[in-house]
Parts: sequence; structure tokens; C-alpha cells
Amino acid sequence: MRRDAGRRVPPAPGQRPTPGRRQVLVVGNLYCDMIFYGLEAAPALGEEIRTERFMITPGGGAFITSAGLARLGVRTAVRAYVGRDLLGRFQLDALRRAGLDVAQVARHPRLGAAVTVVFSTRSDRGFITYTGCAADTGKIVRARHVAAMRGARHVHFAGVPRPFGERLRVLDRLRGAGVSISVDIGWNPAAYGEPGFREALRRVTVFLPSWKDARWLTGRRTPEDAVRALGEFVPVPVIKLGARGAVGLEHGRPVRVRAPRVAAVDTTGAGDAFNAGFLWSYLRGDPLRRCLLAGNICGALSTRAPGGTAAFPRRREVAALLEELSP
Repeated sequence: MRRDAGRRVPPAPGQRPTPGRRQVLVVGNLYCDMIFYGLEAAPALGEEIRTERFMITPGGGAFITSAGLARLGVRTAVRAYVGRDLLGRFQLDALRRAGLDVAQVARHPRLGAAVTVVFSTRSDRGFITYTGCAADTGKIVRARHVAAMRGARHVHFAGVPRPFGERLRVLDRLRGAGVSISVDIGWNPAAYGEPGFREALRRVTVFLPSWKDARWLTGRRTPEDAVRALGEFVPVPVIKLGARGAVGLEHGRPVRVRAPRVAAVDTTGAGDAFNAGFLWSYLRGDPLRRCLLAGNICGALSTRAPGGTAAFPRRREVAALLEELSP
């Protein structure tokens, strides 16, 4: 295990991890997603679009990534708020049904569940979100909470609450305890120029932005140039390219892997499903190319049904496709 600034850091892809802790802790926001899917286009102001395709499902990066990891056989816990309402009870029941450890999930003392309305076409989607109790996630990601978090081998942040200065101590203490860290901050351009954001990135092991996020953050015109720029901050930068796959950085060189083709029904949560597949493979010590392929498989197959988890593949299906698609 190599060292970085006096602190232990996890093995790079391709290096088998030291036996020990196996659990992943996912920290972030939980939502109830109300998805209108199969639309030809999103409605314009003053228009009404009718559809027979609609569902309500637990969502948000914390739920989709953690549920995906659990389906792949990874012991996974969640640290988040759920609402103090019927939707909050729905969220908590869904976490338990997914086989997740909910010991660090709290009912918010005042606020209801966060809710997102999704307008989904076959190629993209748009969102309207009521933040609810998700707005208070920062209250459970403070330095005094690190003792509860560092029992995991790996911590994945589905978003990083602002202000970033407060989170630096959390990240430092996790790294000092030998915990690897991944982050998918989501679409949050207002945060990229904030003091402390780049310092927070330097404390992260795996950074998992979309191409839209990475382009906004780096100002680069190609995914390959953007992933090189992110490599100045993060040991394992990965840019998700949707149906075009993903690109990562290995020994300073971009590695790009295509996604399998599927008949997509709804792309909601596909990026979070990618995160689950990538991290599952990464924590096994697989080479970067295989990690990217695992992420692509999970992200692509998750689009076969609305929401990010209904069509998320089982480990056997992922393993079979890895063997079929590996060069």
C-alpha cells in the first residue's frame, strides 16, 4: 500500500486490496422520484403532455448506488435523512427491502421527504425537486460523525454538502483511518468555483462526474482532456459519457470503454447505477478498464425500466457480460 502525504491511500485499480473491512457506506440524499417516462419531449410552459407511463420509486444517488451495490453482493450501509411523513416511511421500507444497513438513517425531526418530479424521454430527462429533509444532509456529515463512518472500508458521497471547508476535516479523518473515498457531486455548477471545492477533490480517491459536470468544471473540450485535468486532483478520475460509455485515467493516459447497447426505457439514475458497478469492481481490485466496463454494464442495464433500481442487474448477469465484452 503506497503512501500519500503521510496518510494511507487505497490500492490503485489492478492491485488487490488488503483483506479486512468490506463494507461500503453511502452518504447523501434520498428522494422519492415521481417519474413520467417514455415521453417524446418535455412539456413547454403552457402545454400539457399526457402519458400512461408513470411510477413512484425511491431515488437519489444515495439510494440507487447503495441498492445497486447491495444487489451485487456488497455489504452496504446508508447515512441519510428520510422524511417524517408517509413518503419517509416509504423510503425507509425500501432501504430495508434492498438489504441495506439502515442504522445510520434518521427520521428528520421536522421536514418531510425530498421529492423529485422527472420528465423522461428515451435519451434524456429533466427534474423538478423539492429538497425537503435532503437540505439538511450537511448536519449528518460533520467531523464529529467520522467515528460512525470510518467503520466502513470505503465511503461513497452522493453529493458533498456545502460549505466545503467543514467537509475537509471529515475527508481528512477518513483518509487518516485508511478509508477510501468516492464522490459523485451531481449537477452543481454553483459549487465548482467555491473556496474549498478543489481542496475537497484532492482528498478524494475516486471522482465520478458526468461529462456535463466535467466539462463545466475543467473547461476542456474533450472527455480525454478533461479526465487528464481531473487527474491533477484525484488519483482515479472517471467521466461518465452516458450511452457513449466512460473514460478514466490510468498512469496518465485516458482509457475509454464503450457501453453495451440496450433499448432504454428511462435513463433516470443511470449515472448512479454506473457508480455502483464501477465501485463494486474497483473494490475487488480489478483493472481500470474492467471497472469502467462494469460501470457501463450496470448503468446501461438500469435503463431497461423506469427508476434507477428496478432493472439493475444481479451479480451473475454482470459477471457474464464482463466475460462476454472483455477484450
